[in-house]
Order: sequence, then C-alpha cells, then structure tokens
Amino acid sequence: MKITHVTSSGFHIMFTKKTKMELFSRSVPIFYTLYSVLPLLHLPGFTESFFLGKSTSELENPVYLNHSYANLSSFPNSTFFKQENSPSSPGKTLDLSYNNIEHVPVINLLDADSIFSLNLSHNKIKTIAAFAFKNLSNLVELDLSYNCLEGSNINGKDISKNEMGSFQKLKKLRFQGNPFGYVQEFTFTSFEFNRLEYLDLSNCSIKTLEDLSIDSLMRLKFLNLSYNHLSQLGSASFTGLSELEVLDLSFNKLRVIGDLPLLTSLNYLHLDHNTITIIRDNVIYNSAVNLHTLSLKRNNMRTMNRLTLPLDQLQKVYLEDNPWTCDCRMKWILSGLDNGLKNKSSSIICTYPSMYRGQDIFNLSSEDLTCERSFLGALAALLLSATLALIFGALFIILWRKRNQFRCFTQKGGDYTAVYTRDHEADEENATVSFSDEKSLYGIDIKRLPRYMM
Repeated sequence: MKITHVTSSGFHIMFTKKTKMELFSRSVPIFYTLYSVLPLLHLPGFTESFFLGKSTSELENPVYLNHSYANLSSFPNSTFFKQENSPSSPGKTLDLSYNNIEHVPVINLLDADSIFSLNLSHNKIKTIAAFAFKNLSNLVELDLSYNCLEGSNINGKDISKNEMGSFQKLKKLRFQGNPFGYVQEFTFTSFEFNRLEYLDLSNCSIKTLEDLSIDSLMRLKFLNLSYNHLSQLGSASFTGLSELEVLDLSFNKLRVIGDLPLLTSLNYLHLDHNTITIIRDNVIYNSAVNLHTLSLKRNNMRTMNRLTLPLDQLQKVYLEDNPWTCDCRMKWILSGLDNGLKNKSSSIICTYPSMYRGQDIFNLSSEDLTCERSFLGALAALLLSATLALIFGALFIILWRKRNQFRCFTQKGGDYTAVYTRDHEADEENATVSFSDEKSLYGIDIKRLPRYMM
C-alpha cells in the first residue's frame, strides 16, 4: 500500500490486490465498506467517498485500538483497556474482530462516548444485552458481521424500543454473514436509526422480508441484500426509504419481478445472478423514476418488450448471460424503438434459435427475427383437428341410425289404407286401387295382378 497524497477530503491510496486482502483480514474498519463494494466501483458515479462518508482520517487525532486475533472469549472490561493509556480522542476505533466473543454485555468503558467505530465481526456472538450500546453515544460505524445472530435476536417487534441502545448517530451497520433466516416487521424501526446510511444484510440466509421489515430509514442510501434466499419481493417490504440510492438484490432466487416498492431516489438496482424470467410491464419504471443503472446479468430472461425496462431513463443496462430468444418478439430492438439500447448495453447474445446462437442481436437485421410455427405446434394443431373430426363424425352416424326416433325425421300426416275394387265381376282384366289418409282419396288403375298375389 502506498499513500500518494493527503487532501482535505481524505487520503488517496494506491494498493494492490494482495494489499486489499491484507487490509481486509486485519479488519481495518475504514476499508471494510470499500472492500465489500469493490465489484460495484466499475459503475459510473461510484467512488470510495460515496460509501465511506466521513472517515476516521478526517477526525482530529484518530486512535486505532486493535485487539483482533486476541483469543478473547468475552467482551473486555475497562481494566483491559487501561493498560494501553490511549489518549482521549473523539475518533477512537475499537477492533475486536476475529475473537471468540459469544455475548455482548452493556458496554461500560472509559471514554465510551469517544468510540467512533466498533468492529465485532468474525466472533461467535449469539446474544446482545438490552441497551448494550447505550453508552456509545457517538458511535458511527458498527460491524457485527459473521457472527451467530438469528432473526429473533434483532427482532424489534417483540422487544422494547431501543433495547440495543439509541443509534441516533450511527451511519454504517453491517450484519452480513449472520444466519438471520427472516426479518420481521419493524425490526429496524425500533432502534431509531435516524442517520443510518449504509445497511448490509448480505449472506444472511434471508428467505422472508415481512412488510415494514425495513421501514422508515429516512437517510438510508445503500442497502445490500445480496447472497440470500429471497424468492419474492413485496411493495411494502421497503417503505419510507426516500433517499435510497443503491439496492443490491443479486444472488437471490427471484423469478418474477411483479411488484417493487416506491424508491424515488434509486439510482442503481442490482438484480443479477437470480432466476428471473419475467419483469411485468412498467414495474421498474413506476417504482424507480430516477434509475439510471440496472444489472440483470445471469438470469433466465428469454424475451422482453418495450415496456419491460425504462429505457428512456436508463444510462446503463447489463443484460449479459441470459438465454435470449431472438425472434419476432425482439424485433422492436432493431426497429428504432429501443431508445438507444445498443449504446446502453454491452451485448444481447442469442441462445435461440440455434442458427443465431452465440450472435449478438445487434449484428442481425429485423428481417432475421421471425417467429416460425414449431413442429410440435403444428402436430398439436393436426391432432386437435383430427379429434374434432372423429367426434363430429361419430355424432352424425349415431343420429342417422336413430333418425326414426326423432319426429323431425318422420313424414307428416295420418295413417294410409290401401283398398281395391273391381268394376265388374267378369272383368278380371282391370282393378282400381284406392289410398286414403282420411282426408282425400286417390284412385289408380292398374293391370290385373296374378291371383296368387291377390
């Protein structure tokens, strides 16, 4: 690591990948946030200062108390810190990471109000005492990541208000790597996070976010829910987040984006590495009117229409590694109706049909994008037609055979009686046969018939 120069806004550092890992393993709090968001820094508008805010280097005479890897099994008391003779300073950073602490008691330390940052990450913390942090009145950063806290341990619904303490100055809170499982309603509302700007709930095995679970964090700017097990989102899960600028929902199990909360200040939305197949029309547009960067990489998107994404307001959209079907449904992209999607997206690589597999849709013409009836579709239509023909044919045969049982197939009129007479007894040559239906009489002369037929 090399500090190149110092300015009034902080210090500028040149460091290698190895240095970053060393800093991370040492758990230096000022670099924790930066390291956790390094994958995002390639996006436009992201800078270290955006996430770090006011760092300890900007405070007068900052003091760093490093007790990481000290094999501590309990939270140290005031006697432990007296040995250090550390000067009184409003910017103390207390690092107790990588120990074996299981319980956080009420912290009673000398100059407790001078602690600016507390790092308790990578311990075995299961419980936190009521009002444990009440004496840390100037605490700005709290790191509880990679412990054993479950959702019930921080549930603000079943505990009295401010049980953990009043966090009126806290800006950065990290819970990543705890086995929460769920987040109940009012969990964070109860602790008066009036100034909280950064909340990390990544890798917490969260399956459910209840309504109002992340509520009324008026100044929250960054919310990380990546690497969880969320399969759906409700519009009431995030309410009152009027200043939220970055929402990371990557590496979850989302399949359908059918509803999103109203996030009027949202600039960056990360939905990559899910299993998303459908985004309802205008959902993103209606939720995030100021969104300018959207990541949908590595999902299961096959097609989209002009209303799927708010392309008129997006500056950058990442659509790589989806099984796109380049057919007539995607023709609008090449028909001048895409609001400059080609310049906003790096590529849209076709997976289907096989003749275009591996090709960028922007290298095709609109005439190439056709929808042909598949063999299975044609076969299904043929079978349906044959089935209907057999049904109607069978009905016709049945009706024809039983036609005499239906009045509509019988001749109207009464019964007919046939009689015959001879004009003269001697005249055996001619006879008259008469038919009568009781209404009229018809006479017909016929030749004499053989006697055996009479």
